[in-house]
Amino acid sequence: MYFQILESKGFRKYDQISHNLGLFEWSIGNMLRVSSD
Repeated sequence: MYFQILESKGFRKYDQISHNLGLFEWSIGNMLRVSSD
């Protein structure tokens, strides 16, 4: 239901962008962790 409301308002692209940013931050966090070891 919640996602249907978001899609109907055109938030799907924003959700994809935020998802990509999350993966980007996660990969940077992994690189920092590896380089600090």
